[in-house]
Amino acid sequence: MENKNLAELPHYDAGREPDSKRNTTAHPKEEGTFEETSKVSKDKIIAVAVHLFGKKGFFETHIPDIASTARVGVGTIYRTFRNKDHLFNEVFRACILEFAVFLEEKAKPTISKREIFFSLWENMHEFSQERNSEFSFLNRYFDSPYLDEESRVEFEALKLKIAGLFCATEGDQEEEISTVCVSLVLGSFFGLMRFRNETPTASDPSFVSRYAEMIWDGLAKAE
Repeated sequence: MENKNLAELPHYDAGREPDSKRNTTAHPKEEGTFEETSKVSKDKIIAVAVHLFGKKGFFETHIPDIASTARVGVGTIYRTFRNKDHLFNEVFRACILEFAVFLEEKAKPTISKREIFFSLWENMHEFSQERNSEFSFLNRYFDSPYLDEESRVEFEALKLKIAGLFCATEGDQEEEISTVCVSLVLGSFFGLMRFRNETPTASDPSFVSRYAEMIWDGLAKAE
């Protein structure tokens, strides 16, 4: 899938003339290939689904609601995805890709593990602000029982990629420790953001950075 914000949807031919008023005999307008049309529909469906699943929950989100909001037919969804579970997992993997690409693009050359940690923490916070729908979905479902094997593998791959930042070289003997640390960092950040969203008193702008220091102190002692 292309690297773009899933919430940014294109607009299509809203003011196009009806076919009966257009001259289609001389040079008919090209509408694009079936593959292009299918991809556009899939992207629209995923963009809507990521928002509805993240906001309403898995059971409360229904295929007809997604179809109506995306302005596609229910049949289009079932031609694109096998069922609701398949759509859900496609959305999860799309969000993981967004998250991974964002962190990779924001990564800076650093020297110490402390710098790596705080850079990662800051970038995750930035993602949560700039890609709110995708982050909310990941935060809600990263440990969901509805994830299939492929989605779980993708999430583990993300953690391994982040862990690689903490290893001096590929195959570093600290890789296993780093992977555990990444799981703790991701889990702590997701939990912290859930707490902030549910607690009005946690709206202090320094809230996220203040807890970063606390979490780093714990990780540093484990080194």
